[in-house]
This record gives sequence, structure tokens and C-alpha cells, in this order.
Amino acid sequence: MIEVINDVLKVTVSVSALLFGGVSSAFRKPGLSFGVKSKNVRVEGGIREFQEMDLGNLRKKGDEELKIATKKMHELEDRILEIQGCGERAFRSLINTRVSLLNAVTQ
Repeated sequence: MIEVINDVLKVTVSVSALLFGGVSSAFRKPGLSFGVKSKNVRVEGGIREFQEMDLGNLRKKGDEELKIATKKMHELEDRILEIQGCGERAFRSLINTRVSLLNAVTQ
């Protein structure tokens, strides 16, 4: 989780630098912008690399979280079935007790 936050911060800084670089280059004189394009290409390359890496990490984490959630759901389903079985046994026991009491009263 910390890695994802750090990656997001890096991308935010890169995008901000790119954005502010683009805004400031709009106000510069045309003869002074000899290194801006190479910097923009590097930043855009870094952003693309992060997006590809981030999507891969999110897919992996999403798959892991899905497996964990599925496992917990199966465990929950098993517990519900156990509770249901106990409830059915208790209900049958109550019915048998009622029948026994009615038989004792009628004799």
C-alpha cells in the first residue's frame, strides 16, 4: 500500500512538473526552450512506464484480494451451513419433545 502511495506521489510530481513546464514554456520566448522537449519526453516515458507497472500491480493485488475474499466467502458459507444444521437439529428436538409431551398428556 505504501509503495502504491509513493508511486502516486511520484506520478503527481511528474505530471505537475510537466504541466507547469508546459504553462511556463507558453510564456517563454521561443529562442530559450532548447531542452524542454527532451525533458517532456523523459517525463512522458516515465508516466507511461508507471501506468504499465501500476496496472500490473493493481491486477496482481486485485487477483490476490479476490482470492482472499472468495476464501472468506466460502468459510462464511460453511459456517452458515453449520448454523443451519444446528437449527434444524434443535427444531427436530423440539418437535420430538412436543410429541412426547402430548403423548404423555393423552395417556
